Amino acid sequence: LIANPKSLLLGAAAQFGIFATFLGASAMAVNYLYSLGHRKIGFVTDEINNQISYERFLGFKRSMEELNLPIAPHFLVTWQREYTNGELVCEENIPDYTPYLTKAFQNPSSQPTAFVCVDDWRAKFTEIALNKMNLTVPKNISLIGSDNTVACKLNNYTGFSCMLDVVSKIAAKQLLEKITNPSESFLTTTLVKPEFISGNSVMKLKLN
Repeated sequence: LIANPKSLLLGAAAQFGIFATFLGASAMAVNYLYSLGHRKIGFVTDEINNQISYERFLGFKRSMEELNLPIAPHFLVTWQREYTNGELVCEENIPDYTPYLTKAFQNPSSQPTAFVCVDDWRAKFTEIALNKMNLTVPKNISLIGSDNTVACKLNNYTGFSCMLDVVSKIAAKQLLEKITNPSESFLTTTLVKPEFISGNSVMKLKLN
């Protein structure tokens, strides 16, 4: 969910929904990895109870099932970081993902070749933890991020953009139309397809 403002404008109720298809974005990520030979794919998020994370996780699971790929429980590196006074505060220090990622590599015969991370930040934290485990991206394991954030562009992660600029423009246009025509009452839902971005964090595998 990118924008779903609900407001009262000049006495008239209006509701607008503008969504980036997070389920579709995760499906794009899984299918891209599949096309490059990856079959053992995991998922990483530290905010599994967050709506965006959960929707992307559902999209990941559905795509894996559609491709008849096994979902290994130890490949699902998902947890919920702690709330402070009911809020998720910004992390001042780089969190250590190593304790969470270790379980995915304990069995030498069953290790992931790629992770779909909920966003670029989690991809970066995942890469830092993997480096501590003597694993490099993409030589030993591939990563896919999302959001295409400015701060993470230098890492050049493969992933998908949630198209926030497009979503914002559509939302602003709909709100202005409602302000111009306050007597009209209407409900609209707009789906914005994510844009896939090819980076340097994924390696093609040789199929046996």
